[in-house]
Amino acid sequence: MDHFEQENHKLREEVTTLRAENEILRNLVSLMTVTQRQPLSLPVVSTQDQTVASTTPISTVFASTPQHAMLEGYLWSTPLSSEVFRPGVSKVQAPLVQLTTPIPQPGPFFPQAAMVHTTQQGHRPIYHSGSVVAYDRVEDLKKKFDIIQLELKALRGKELFGKNAYDLCLVLNVVIPPKFKVPNFEKYKGNTCPEIHLVMYVRKMSAYVGNDVLFIHCFQDSLTDVALIWYMGLNKADIKTFKDLSEAFVQQYNYNLHLAPARKELQAMIQNDNESFKAYAQRWRDVAAQVRSPLEEKELTEIFLETLDQFYYEHMLASPSDNFAKMMIVGMRIEEWVRKGRLIKETCSN
Repeated sequence: MDHFEQENHKLREEVTTLRAENEILRNLVSLMTVTQRQPLSLPVVSTQDQTVASTTPISTVFASTPQHAMLEGYLWSTPLSSEVFRPGVSKVQAPLVQLTTPIPQPGPFFPQAAMVHTTQQGHRPIYHSGSVVAYDRVEDLKKKFDIIQLELKALRGKELFGKNAYDLCLVLNVVIPPKFKVPNFEKYKGNTCPEIHLVMYVRKMSAYVGNDVLFIHCFQDSLTDVALIWYMGLNKADIKTFKDLSEAFVQQYNYNLHLAPARKELQAMIQNDNESFKAYAQRWRDVAAQVRSPLEEKELTEIFLETLDQFYYEHMLASPSDNFAKMMIVGMRIEEWVRKGRLIKETCSN
């Protein structure tokens, strides 16, 4: 008991450690994903009262900027409202000392020939990390995360069944026809000829020939005992059609074909002392039906006649027949005459 408690305690510690590492890996992966998906910061343009992020394309900024060519001999970036810039006034007649407007600081000037036009892209921007090691690190973390998940699943399911309905089904998507009722099959126990059982099963399901999924699904209803256990252990990867199931079934119980009664066994059978003629004939006929290959009617009656004792043998030779049913009637009639005293049966050896 102490050994099992120590093992359970150790397993609980391992599960706790793995869960902690799993949470750390989850956080790292989430952090790396968020960092990679974070958009680039946009340039900031300063206005009179507030600061806003510029989202206007470059071509729009360039196009909206007034473009003016400076006159030769004047200060760069001089306002158009200045008297110096009025048309018709030469640079000699308008001295600089008469300027009342303060001269602004030089500003940027974009000539018309230097304008750059761009086309705005419709797809999402793709951001790349500056280091290749980061991608390798993410892949390594993902692999470790998957390994920890498998180990946690294995530890958590050591004492559980661990299978779902998909794993338990031998065939999937079974469509039951309307008003379908499973026939009453003779249950196969695993000790008789498998080929005969297959013939019986197919003939009772002949109305649904071609529906292999239904044939495979209902075959379990014709089995019992060890044969049913064998069916439950089949792998759905090996059973795709009813032919696959039939071949596996015959291969499993093929040894019954070699254990089937032979002609010598029929010849060695005898009638018991307290057994009626009818009971013996039926028992003999049941064994004869298991002989492979089947016997013809004439050979069947000859072998049966040789198994009778001397009394029945002598009286039935008087009315020979090649039909087993007629031979049974004659034997039952002789037995009735002996019971009524019309014939005396002496104890004789075969």
